[in-house]
Amino acid sequence: MDGDSRSDVRDGNVFTGGGVSASIDLGLFLIESLTNADVAREVQKKMDYPYYRPGG
Repeated sequence: MDGDSRSDVRDGNVFTGGGVSASIDLGLFLIESLTNADVAREVQKKMDYPYYRPGG
């Protein structure tokens, strides 16, 4: 994970996030990882939170 500029990182079963907004991003990333991107987008829309995934 060295040199990774993202605010949230998954390393196997370990998920990490730095900062308040990054923790929200981490929660959405976790939802996406456990379900799918569509579910994460629906949660993001209900939260009215700008969630941007690389490549998504």
